[in-house]
Amino acid sequence: MKSKILLSLFLILIWLIPLTASADMATFDIQEDAYTTYSTILGNDNANFGSSETLNIYQNSHYRGEGFFKINDIFGASQDQISANATIISAELRLHLDSAFGEADNEYRLYQLTKNWDESTITSNNFGRILDTGNAIPTAVSILPGPTANPYVTDTLYSFDVTASLLSWQASGQNYGWGLISPASRNIFFSSEYESNTSLRPSLV
Repeated sequence: MKSKILLSLFLILIWLIPLTASADMATFDIQEDAYTTYSTILGNDNANFGSSETLNIYQNSHYRGEGFFKINDIFGASQDQISANATIISAELRLHLDSAFGEADNEYRLYQLTKNWDESTITSNNFGRILDTGNAIPTAVSILPGPTANPYVTDTLYSFDVTASLLSWQASGQNYGWGLISPASRNIFFSSEYESNTSLRPSLV
């Protein structure tokens, strides 16, 4: 009789383990971000915006602002890294929209970059545009609808699914971050890593 009771308890414990186990979740701060400008009028293609508190993403017939985000050495053995052997279930790049104004936007497109860059030196002249040949995988890794309110939108959190990027970097060891563009004529400002309110800074979750 005792053996039957012990067996029953053992089976109950096995049944409960999958119900109580949970995956680890970690948050990583973006270590580098910047935006570049391309203009046929202003002529500031060689300007660097790697220390700005906001990233200006914008496009019209004369001007284009593109955003860049990266975490260096995200895979490794230290506590602030992801193990190279970890099972990645999901990953999100979270960006805080500080403000947007102008015409109603349609979407934000995030691309996995294939060309290296540094926030302190990147410009439109030395990097080019995100969708230039060799700069990014041409298919967006994540697309989210932008705000439709006109003329002004503030304080909105956007979570881009970047699971595919993390899996790719884990397999290849090459991580050049992401590039963000918006095809609509609208001034868009995302908080950067230099935002004074740390809770609004970009992060990977």
